[in-house]
Amino acid sequence: MSFVLSRLRFFASFLIEGRLRAYLKRELLDSFLGRGPGRLRRSRPTLRLGFWLLAAGMGQAAAWGDAAEWVAPEMGEAELLEDAAFAKAYGELREAGLDSPEEVFRLGQFYQANAFLEEAATCYRQVAGASAGELAARARYHLAAVEEARGNFAEAEDILQRLREEGVETPMGLLRMADLRAANGGDAEALYEACLSREASFAGASIALAKRAMRGGDMEAAKRRLRECLRREPECGDAALLLANIYAADGEQALAERFLEIGQANPRHTADRDPWLEALQEYRFGEYRLACDADELFTALRFEEARAVFERGLKLYPKSGDLWLGLAKLEFASDRRREAFAALQRAVSSPDASGQAYFIFADERYRDGDRQGALEICDAARGAGLLTARTALLEARCWRELGDLEATRDALDRGLADFRYDSDLLEASGDLAREEGRAELALRHYESALQMRPMAAALYAKLLATAIAERAWLAAERSLELLAARMPQEGSLRRLKSQYWLARALEFEESEEREAWLAALRSAYESDAASEPLFRQVASRLAGNGEWLELSQLASDARAHLSDSLHVYKMEGVALLQLGRIEEGIGSLRQARAKASASGDWEEAQRLAAMIAKLAGKAGSV
Repeated sequence: MSFVLSRLRFFASFLIEGRLRAYLKRELLDSFLGRGPGRLRRSRPTLRLGFWLLAAGMGQAAAWGDAAEWVAPEMGEAELLEDAAFAKAYGELREAGLDSPEEVFRLGQFYQANAFLEEAATCYRQVAGASAGELAARARYHLAAVEEARGNFAEAEDILQRLREEGVETPMGLLRMADLRAANGGDAEALYEACLSREASFAGASIALAKRAMRGGDMEAAKRRLRECLRREPECGDAALLLANIYAADGEQALAERFLEIGQANPRHTADRDPWLEALQEYRFGEYRLACDADELFTALRFEEARAVFERGLKLYPKSGDLWLGLAKLEFASDRRREAFAALQRAVSSPDASGQAYFIFADERYRDGDRQGALEICDAARGAGLLTARTALLEARCWRELGDLEATRDALDRGLADFRYDSDLLEASGDLAREEGRAELALRHYESALQMRPMAAALYAKLLATAIAERAWLAAERSLELLAARMPQEGSLRRLKSQYWLARALEFEESEEREAWLAALRSAYESDAASEPLFRQVASRLAGNGEWLELSQLASDARAHLSDSLHVYKMEGVALLQLGRIEEGIGSLRQARAKASASGDWEEAQRLAAMIAKLAGKAGSV
């Protein structure tokens, strides 16, 4: 016992200096998993190591008394009791051992609940590999949540997709996978629809589909989605606020004010119920539990209650970067920017400052138009070893907007040196290289970004546009093949294919390869046969080169897809006239005139009528 006490006094000296936060939370638990003792790392002060050791030899009450005597000036009684609860829970897990997958799974939950994501992932992988049935499925589901929290969105989506293929499909799993696919740049509409078919009350899926409709300009569909969401969940503030914005844009002020009132009176949508992850709550302790409690209140728009929890937590943990950061977010949401920046300053100055705190600090400066101030914070983050990929990207954006391309390139290169697999940095580097005329480098960056974000349709468009501009046909064909394999239902696939074949047609036209040119134009049209602008492009090229037979055949085929287009019948009529088939040509022009009249295009209808009369007169004289 004397040895234990002497070691505690030794550790206490480090505790007061704020150097031993990670020892229990990471090093001691690592050694428990058989990895051996690790090195001391600089981090926040904690008493958990002391509690674990003291609780083992003296009992919880005595542990609290001795530890409080040494560090009472810095730690409060409530904090000590929380840490004692942490030690007790961990001790119970340790006593249970790790002889079965169930015990390892519980330890993974303990890690995940207290934000030890790497350790949680290790436990869940071990369980998934050593068990079967529901336990293995739950371990993989939790692993997907951990990977999502670590920012590995593609890996998280892949785990959920494989679970779905194996028949493990829950409404929340579908919703999480849809959100991940959307975050990865993919088309998640079908997944959101599947989620709603399983659980119609999931507001998250309805809101996501409504936002998708808004981005596509289909405001009626967005309103329908949001009204259905509010019918099922009358207190969903996010749906009401979105509806208020739509009605305001439509000039329906009374409806906008009504839904604005509903939105302001009710909490924002937080997350739909996830029974598998709700069990984590019982494993949360101390500072992390306070941060989670405050965040839940903040998300529910209960600002004053959230502020009270943050302030109580900061009295217990005055050096907690997480709590200062949470308070800063709350102050920004309350439009108290001066207080928010003060809290951010404390967050980045704390012993456990996070890269997220630096990013938010820099991003808010950027939003205020202070690009130089944002750059200084980015530089400070790099100096503290807490630069994140998002911060590096923000740094490059600031330099770009300040007009310094060399500094922009340098920021992106340094960012990629630290985060070589970050898709956003790779895409931004590709954009810059393309702008500077370095097409080969741009293609490499876009292709690398697609490996990280294989469902990002916009990236395929950039890759294809760059390949077409450089006539790098192999790269263009490869990107189309990948898009077709990964996203066969993606709406942009048809458009991108048509762009490719139009570019090839131009090349064949320049080299006077008639048959290849005609085949490319036909392939361009067939890529998106329901597109009238594409038909017009192909038809004008055929007409410009006097290919009247090909044009008449194209127009005849287009009737099946564009039966209401007067342009199709008009071009068919012109082609038939050029081929000497006067009566057929006049018949097509008459149909074109009928389409013009039906659509209210009276000017075009009159022009066509005059043309038909002139042609009919000539035909009669003949």
